[in-house]
Amino acid sequence: MYTTGTGDDQIAEWDLTTPWDPSTKVLNDILDISSKHTHCASIVFAADSSNAATYGKILMTHDRVTDKVYRYNLTTAWDITTASYSQEYSFEYGENNPYGMKWKSDGTRFWHCANGQFLYQWDVATAWDLTSTISSSGSARTIGTTLMGLDWNSDGTQLITVIYGNEEAKVYSVATAYDSQSTLTLLGTIDLDDSRIGITDVRDVFASNDSNNPYVYFFGRDAGKNIVRYNMHSITDFKSIDLGFFDY
Repeated sequence: MYTTGTGDDQIAEWDLTTPWDPSTKVLNDILDISSKHTHCASIVFAADSSNAATYGKILMTHDRVTDKVYRYNLTTAWDITTASYSQEYSFEYGENNPYGMKWKSDGTRFWHCANGQFLYQWDVATAWDLTSTISSSGSARTIGTTLMGLDWNSDGTQLITVIYGNEEAKVYSVATAYDSQSTLTLLGTIDLDDSRIGITDVRDVFASNDSNNPYVYFFGRDAGKNIVRYNMHSITDFKSIDLGFFDY
């Protein structure tokens, strides 16, 4: 498991004695990224196991002050002690307080949250290559009031977002898989307030998309409980999260 904090300019690597269980974490190593970062807000690994050349060997990071995406290459997969800076990309849009970032598993598209309520989508001409042509896929989508993070279900037909302040997750179906510019239909909302799960400052969301370990994780800034895991009964349906789901 890997985590970052917006004030630390570090990435922590944790070993889990029980797979997918953050309560069993043991700190393994820390990567100092302060030479490039001021406030690291997001980290994403290339995680397509069918591609041995990139699997666990590319790390993308996103800084909410410099408003850049950085690429680090790892000589040993998933071992951050072997990471070295490779490339960077400066956004043309979304320069005001960007937070969550996610990449499509093939490295040809990514998304980030910025300007409080907007979701931006970017196409990458050459997979995982920040020096190749990167183009905005249409105008930003307005989602919520303080959009902090996002993720996709296993087939890209549902999008989940987390909203700070309201402490909630919103789930959408998308007309075209992995395309936030296509028609979004709000399916409903998941209440994440303090009285339910104990996170008072929700920051991001992550879906395992592993049929053998179908979990979704919510991340917050509360020192007592900053990672909360819930079961999903189907990795294709965020409505199956055990937290409960209701329509608006």
